Amino acid sequence: MVAFLQSCKIVLNFSSTPLISPWEGDDRDTETDHVKGRVFEAIACGALLFESRNDFTRRLFVPDKHYVEFSDLEELTRKLAFYLENDTERERIAQAARDHYLANYTSAHYWRELEDLIVEITACRSVET
Repeated sequence: MVAFLQSCKIVLNFSSTPLISPWEGDDRDTETDHVKGRVFEAIACGALLFESRNDFTRRLFVPDKHYVEFSDLEELTRKLAFYLENDTERERIAQAARDHYLANYTSAHYWRELEDLIVEITACRSVET
């Protein structure tokens, strides 16, 4: 999969996932946005990420600086055409995203934050006893 993503100029991601209620008789079909692993995979592999507009991805990356947002098919089509014709701009955003990812979201960052959390929890428990 890494080799495939590294060969992509653009990776398209839809952040919304349908939620179907597990309760019998509950016919609510809703959708929720979230940050999928594909966001990090695409960026880490150097592809330009196209992401459906959502607040969760915006908390981690900056639109038009680290990835390209879209709201509907018309906007997606227009932006895809632009970035497929403008290699320099596409590569600039993809590189900025990868740099931001490497500075903030690698597995080393994840494990360091987890270790810090464990230390914090342990310290709180020591104070309570």
